[in-house]
Amino acid sequence: MQKFTKIGLFLLSLCLLVLSTPGYNYYLFAYFALLPFFYAINKLELRKAIFYTYVHFTFFYMITLSWIVITISEFGNAPKLVGIILLFLFSSYLALYWMIFVFVFKKGFNIVLISAFFTILEIIKSWFLTGFPWLNLGITQYNNPFISKLYSYIGELGVSFILVLINLSLFYFFTNKRAKYLYGILIFIFLVVFANIVPVNNKQKLSYLKIATIQPSYSQKDKWDPNKKEQLIDNVLKMYSSLEGNYDLIVLPESVFPTFCNEDDWIINYLASNKKSEGVIFGCLRYEGKEKIEYYNSVYFLKNNNYEYYDKIHLVPFGEYFPLKSILKPIEYYFFQDAEDFSLGNEYKIFELNQDVFIASPLCYESAYSSLVKKFLDKGTDLLVFLSNDSWFGKSKGRYQHLAIDIIRSYEFHRSVVRATQSGISACINPLEKGVVTLGISKKGVLKCDLPIIDDKTFFERVGYNYLIIIIILSLIYEIIKRNLLIKLFKKGNKK
Repeated sequence: MQKFTKIGLFLLSLCLLVLSTPGYNYYLFAYFALLPFFYAINKLELRKAIFYTYVHFTFFYMITLSWIVITISEFGNAPKLVGIILLFLFSSYLALYWMIFVFVFKKGFNIVLISAFFTILEIIKSWFLTGFPWLNLGITQYNNPFISKLYSYIGELGVSFILVLINLSLFYFFTNKRAKYLYGILIFIFLVVFANIVPVNNKQKLSYLKIATIQPSYSQKDKWDPNKKEQLIDNVLKMYSSLEGNYDLIVLPESVFPTFCNEDDWIINYLASNKKSEGVIFGCLRYEGKEKIEYYNSVYFLKNNNYEYYDKIHLVPFGEYFPLKSILKPIEYYFFQDAEDFSLGNEYKIFELNQDVFIASPLCYESAYSSLVKKFLDKGTDLLVFLSNDSWFGKSKGRYQHLAIDIIRSYEFHRSVVRATQSGISACINPLEKGVVTLGISKKGVLKCDLPIIDDKTFFERVGYNYLIIIIILSLIYEIIKRNLLIKLFKKGNKK
């Protein structure tokens, strides 16, 4: 009977965690989703607890990252079995971080230290082996209206810290029946009230920019069909030409034209000669060199018949380059066939729309890296423009997960965000009004919005996650005092 009870607790926790993620959007579940999980592993011996954790979170990631199979098998042309195997292997890798977390949990440290350790694990996951800053626990609150300002103080991973702290507080309160364990919830209430009461100093360089975002919504399978190249380009240019009114900025998605723009430079000339706005941003591939050709995934910025470009710096493994080729050579063909890797860009380029407004356009997956976005902001960025081709996700929850990341970046740094995608979800994100206007999946059209230009640095932009150092030091001091470690060391020294 106890075995079935434990399985029920694991399943309940799994369901609550999945439903709290973007696309399902039951964000309140995240505040107690780990509670049944803690109950299930609490009385287990360490080895069994770690094993059950592995199974539990491997299933969690296989469900929430199921779009990997779509990306690899449907659009990457690999056999479906290859996609499923890679999903399982990657989910198993991500479950390792939870296994380490459970090891610390079972050691009985104080809940602040355990929560801080969890946050450190998410930081490591976000950069180790090129990093995967995706589906951090803090992403679940992206559409919680009371939390949006909190992101500007403690960031996405700080919200992860708070969620683990609340789950632990509830668990120890219910198991020990002692009110002292509710201080984690009191910390959360204080932070939320503080973030929402303290006014944000919103200096504005310019009241609002008038922006149009084009979503052509053509099929990803048609995109690189040479027989459909002219048709697709013509479709995008017709949408551009049909725009009426004067805009400050027109935005088109990542690699929106299925060609190399330095080869088909007539496209740039067409956009320049049919001026609809002060500036145009669009994604396009380009190459350099003759004997050794290097390919780049780039963002073009067109203004006054002149253009600049930014080359993507953080490439997607298995999507834009193939890592560990000497080891993984046998399966490389399934991903790239005979295609070449993209090359890395080397400059965090920002574009000057006018003397008051500077724009940065981290490309697609790059928006998931808060530290990378900050490097653009350090150069004086006023507006963030994220171009993406989320067609690779199919119609899965992956599109909502990526949108949630971009919303959080807007809240963390208090910058307006324009999001242009090939077939949804394009968006305009206004951090002042907590407003998000979207153009949905597979909808062809133009998203129009007015966004404020904010000249201000949030606490998170200034400090980052350095505040965690103070939290860890204080919680370690508390742990040392609680366990009388100094006294034990002193007595041990006297005996010698």
